[in-house]
Amino acid sequence: MKIKTLSVGLNFILLAFLLNSQLLFAQKKAMLNLEKFEQKRIHFGFALGMNNASFLMRSDYSVVDSLISVDVQPQSGFNLGIISDLHLNEHFGIRFVPTLSFGQRNMLYVFEENGKILNPEIKAVESTFVDFPINLRLRSLRVNNFSTYFLGGFKYSLDLASQEKSDNTLKGADVLVRIKQNSWNWDVGYGFDFYMPYFKFGIEIKYSASFNNMLVPDPTPYSLPIESLKSKILWFSITFEG
Repeated sequence: MKIKTLSVGLNFILLAFLLNSQLLFAQKKAMLNLEKFEQKRIHFGFALGMNNASFLMRSDYSVVDSLISVDVQPQSGFNLGIISDLHLNEHFGIRFVPTLSFGQRNMLYVFEENGKILNPEIKAVESTFVDFPINLRLRSLRVNNFSTYFLGGFKYSLDLASQEKSDNTLKGADVLVRIKQNSWNWDVGYGFDFYMPYFKFGIEIKYSASFNNMLVPDPTPYSLPIESLKSKILWFSITFEG
């Protein structure tokens, strides 16, 4: 899964550069929309998008004799954010985008009993994140009504759906895989801006991962074999700024 995610990211960045190069050379001089947009000290907008959430997992199956494997199944969710963008100069800006996002990760467990492999068990880890990211944005030169940018930074995330403080003395199918409510993450991404007559439209892809281990340790066969769970999320957003 790590290799697949990295491959998708690298392919997107390569595609972004190729598209950017084609646009830079293909565009002729055109009438500029929002000509003084980037001269504003600050502007606002909103972002809508989808996400694909997973975990970076480190595990040790040997602590549970009957366990054969544990896998993470990424799931899709959606997100909504409010953009505040502070322009430092022509190329650099600081972007603050408080975001509400919904996501889920499925933990797939395979056990054996008396030498027989049992049906897989799925433990769903649902999350409702309130994210507070602060990103530094490096913007390219504007070519007619188009520009591109890189961004990177950090964010604090609060998981409103976290079961960290719940009682996990349940049995069987009701046993939870609990994750912590608070996490610190890093972000990196790439995007395109299109200057329309009345607003700026953007497309952005971003990858984020947590620094801290998010697993709440429990003496259950579902949590014991997991040494570390770190969140990783791939975001795709469209932005509207005025």
